[in-house]
Amino acid sequence: MAKDGAVTLADLQAHGLPRPHVDCPACGRMGAYDLARAIERWGADGKLPDILADLTADCPRSKGAAAFDRCGARFSVLPGP
Repeated sequence: MAKDGAVTLADLQAHGLPRPHVDCPACGRMGAYDLARAIERWGADGKLPDILADLTADCPRSKGAAAFDRCGARFSVLPGP
């Protein structure tokens, strides 16, 4: 875990959680990411909140939307293959 308390990709790897999953109930966006590829892209110390911000940067609801209509993207973890 990062010094600021954020969960990192290394934390997921250490706990054997191979597939971080992102979904947004507001817009229906969803996707599962291979942990090894995510580590290649963001590094093992990549913090999940920072990665989520990167993944949703193009969401029209991420900025400027009314509070009730903002992006609701979140991480969950799917079981292995």
